[in-house]
Amino acid sequence: MELKPQASAEKPTGESLQIRNILCPVDFSESSFKGFAYAICLARHFRSCLFLLNTANLSPRAYVGAAEPVAVGEMLESDVNQAGAKMRRLAAEAGLELPEVFIELNEGDIPDQILQSIEEHQIDLVVMGTHGRKGFERLMLGSVTDRIMHQARCPLLVVQNPLRDFVSRGEAEPVHVKTILLPVDFSPNSDWAFRYGLKWASEWSSKVIVFHALQETSFFPEHNLEKESAQAWEKMERLVLAAAHEKCTIAYEVRHGAAKDEILQAAEARNADLIVMGSRGVGRSDPTWGSTISGVVRDGRFPVLAVGHASD
Repeated sequence: MELKPQASAEKPTGESLQIRNILCPVDFSESSFKGFAYAICLARHFRSCLFLLNTANLSPRAYVGAAEPVAVGEMLESDVNQAGAKMRRLAAEAGLELPEVFIELNEGDIPDQILQSIEEHQIDLVVMGTHGRKGFERLMLGSVTDRIMHQARCPLLVVQNPLRDFVSRGEAEPVHVKTILLPVDFSPNSDWAFRYGLKWASEWSSKVIVFHALQETSFFPEHNLEKESAQAWEKMERLVLAAAHEKCTIAYEVRHGAAKDEILQAAEARNADLIVMGSRGVGRSDPTWGSTISGVVRDGRFPVLAVGHASD
């Protein structure tokens, strides 16, 4: 484990982070309420329009034994009506003081409906809680979060059960991002995520740890690992130089080991409030069990901002 000295630079006026429209899917689970709390605070900070989405999706068992197709339709209509009442109560109880709050109710495939809402409402950021399914259950049921993370055209902030929250609804300034961990693997998407993460850091003058993990395997002798480490330092320093207009404090760190494990250990050691990662990197993860970022998200101890493409 290595940590290099910090560098800082100023950001010119007029280049602040712009988040005009936020989408928050809500399914009334505890995890979705956590995402809702983050969405409220971020919308307050950015004075964003907030879109609350609930999608009715009947279990396949609901169709078994249904004598008439109309019975299924009635069940869906009932679910949508109940969800609408719950969503209105949720918004009222939150005492939202935002430019605009929209409640959207629909039915169908949940990821498809979320992706459609992103396009229709020109969403700049999706904020959602995740159930953090693991193992066989995740393999069989799939993961809504994974699909949105890898297919959405805008960044996705995923929250499960963080060690510390960087939002506080009771304060005049509801968002406090002190430390951001920015893992990079030097793929194009990683570079985009790096630049977008620096915009977040500049918004709150956060400390940034630019991080890279080198995986030791039997295929690489020790002297090659040292060469890769030196190359990683050089690449990270070039990234920082290219973004020297941003207003934040930047340090670098390289660790040796499995990317997911090292990212989580670094985040814990540095008391990270947020991890920002590209969602389409070039890691060595087994695709059967998901990418490195999917593993970091499922761990649940840190909010993760997933950036799938260039976000300006």
